[in-house]
This record gives sequence, C-alpha cells and structure tokens, in this order.
Amino acid sequence: MLLPAESETGLVTEKDLQDLRLMELKKYSYLSEVMDLSRQIEEAMGRNDQVSIRMLIAMREEPILRLQEVERNLKTRRQEFSQKEQQKVTDLISGEMAPELDVEKDFVEQVTINRRLIEKVVDLDQKISVRLAGDKSFYQK
Repeated sequence: MLLPAESETGLVTEKDLQDLRLMELKKYSYLSEVMDLSRQIEEAMGRNDQVSIRMLIAMREEPILRLQEVERNLKTRRQEFSQKEQQKVTDLISGEMAPELDVEKDFVEQVTINRRLIEKVVDLDQKISVRLAGDKSFYQK
C-alpha cells in the first residue's frame, strides 16, 4: 500500500499516481483528436476529396506531436521513481499486479482505455495509409 508520507523515500505516492493518471487523460484527449481526424480523412477518401485529405493529414500532425510530448513527460516522470517503484508501476500497467487503491485502479483503467484507443487509431491509420500509398505504405514494409 502506498502512503503519502513515503514521498521523501522515493516511493510512488497517491499524488504521483494521480499525476500519471492526469498525463494519461491528456494522452486520451490527443488520441481522441487523432482518431476524429483519422475518421474525417477516411470520409474524405470516400468522397475522393484530395484537398480535405491533405488538410486533415496536416491537422493531425499537431495532436500527434503533443502525444509524443506527453509520452516523454510520462517517461521522465516515471524515471524519477525508485527502481522498485518503476517496476510496481510497470506491473500495474501490465496486469502483473492487481491495483489495490482507488487511485491505482483509476490509473490502470485510464491506461487500459488509452491502449484500446491506440489500437483503434493504428488500425484506422493502417487502412488509410494502405489506401493512400499502396505498396509504398509504411505498413507494407
């Protein structure tokens, strides 16, 4: 069990997990934006609207860059933890360890939601890429 007073010892506190969850929520927001723009690209492809396709692809760059920034921040934040606590967070995320506290459950739930959305984004991106680039698609290599 994690206690707030453990922060001086380098152990993960409830606040640390809340911070990680907030970063995961930001990640979800950007993932949702990428998904929405990807769906719009798919619709524009159905209409063969090349101008909209180019515009939407360009618009998708910003939330993708912000996603990368959030990922860097998550990695940096986790590196501040002791080796033992980094492993605990990894075990929570991977399902190796069952969450005990509500804050752990909330964090793991958000990570799981993000993981599902990432899978959907990648699947849609693959369809779009193959339709746009054919054999030259990133996914065909």
